[in-house]
Amino acid sequence: MNNSIDDKANLIIKEAQLDLLTWLASFLIISKKTINLSQFKSHFQLEVSKSELERAAVFIDGYNTEERSIVVNEKIREALVKATKLAPRATSKLLKKVKEIYPEFHLQILKYD
Repeated sequence: MNNSIDDKANLIIKEAQLDLLTWLASFLIISKKTINLSQFKSHFQLEVSKSELERAAVFIDGYNTEERSIVVNEKIREALVKATKLAPRATSKLLKKVKEIYPEFHLQILKYD
């Protein structure tokens, strides 16, 4: 039973981190940066799927050019808050990797009382 509980918890954490990485990748795309999904996977040990990026792109396309970066930044913030609440240390490690590879990101772990 413990294994199944741990497996479920790990799956929830992984999904939250994948959501965060998907929105970070979306930010890179709207910032005209080229990303390589296989490199993303090797750097973060999480696989952001092309279909998830396409779904995010469809969502983003619903906004005008000026609103897109605001919307994506809000999605990143929401995903960051969720991932941090679920797994603060794992999210911190993920963000350190993101900052090493993409220094243009200025993300920080939110502190909760």
